[in-house]
Amino acid sequence: MKIIILYQELAFYTLRSIEALASEHGVEVHVVSKPVNKEAPFKFETDNARIHFYNRDKYELNKLQKLVDDVKPNLIYCAGWIDKDYLQLIKENKKNYNTLLGFDNQWHGTIKQQLATIYGRLFLKPHFKYAFVPGENQKAFAQKLGFRNESIVTGAYSADVSTFNAYYNPDKKRHNSFLYVGRYVQQKNIEMLWQAFIEILPEIGNDWKLICAGTGDIAPLQHPNIIHKGFVQPKDFQSILNESDIYILPSTFEPWGVSVHEMACAGFPMILSKEVGASEVFLEEGKNGFLFNPTSKEELKQKMKQMASLKNEELQKMRELSHQYGQRITPSTWAKQLMRAVK
Repeated sequence: MKIIILYQELAFYTLRSIEALASEHGVEVHVVSKPVNKEAPFKFETDNARIHFYNRDKYELNKLQKLVDDVKPNLIYCAGWIDKDYLQLIKENKKNYNTLLGFDNQWHGTIKQQLATIYGRLFLKPHFKYAFVPGENQKAFAQKLGFRNESIVTGAYSADVSTFNAYYNPDKKRHNSFLYVGRYVQQKNIEMLWQAFIEILPEIGNDWKLICAGTGDIAPLQHPNIIHKGFVQPKDFQSILNESDIYILPSTFEPWGVSVHEMACAGFPMILSKEVGASEVFLEEGKNGFLFNPTSKEELKQKMKQMASLKNEELQKMRELSHQYGQRITPSTWAKQLMRAVK
């Protein structure tokens, strides 16, 4: 069994899912992707001989076609529709190979999306047999593009579950600290988070901290209670998670958000924006966290104060539930779902 995967950029968590595909299903996997994003400079390591990597920057359309001709895959999986060469490759090979389109766009029913579905039905869907999406909102989009239910596969994103499960400690001591993990960019709404935190400090107590792990084009706000860790490799997360209590992701745009899955596995109560797609799987309102409107700083402040007021036993129960919810998707389920597009 052979599969070619066409990515824009490969993420650390995706590599773990690819390893499950190779080891658990005996698949030979050929991955084409661009060099990693400077804002998320993961170091990729795998010793699985069935996995092969190709630098997209060195593979124009003719070389991509040669790769297909040489590998003769059972499936070509194209993650997204941005790359024109990828789409052309799919178009030219759809008659000979199974083709799979992956995307994480949520369906909101906007005029722009409705126009996009017309284009998609005419020029995108005819070239793909299956769609691979993270959750129900993306499934709705796939349906609008013309994919039938039996051709839509969900569960397209999985965290590195084993690594973050190992970070789970239901009995860890309370540190009175919020945690943000992600890029420092506008869509993550991190500046509103900083301001909301500063404004509630007089009410929740000056011993509370906000720990932020990430980099980006927004300069870190300097405040004695806001700690900036910079980019942290997943293997180095233990110390940060040990000193944090509650995870916050305030994004104004977040089609999925794998960090939510990671934090669920690690057993974190969560405060998530209603725009975070992964909340449909990993957060149950009032049980292991809260949702808020990302345009409302006051609503975010209210949820943060609500979390800060919880007793230790309440936080512990939330940790347990988050960890349970984190097992709903794994690299193994990702691989199993992807295989549905081959059989």
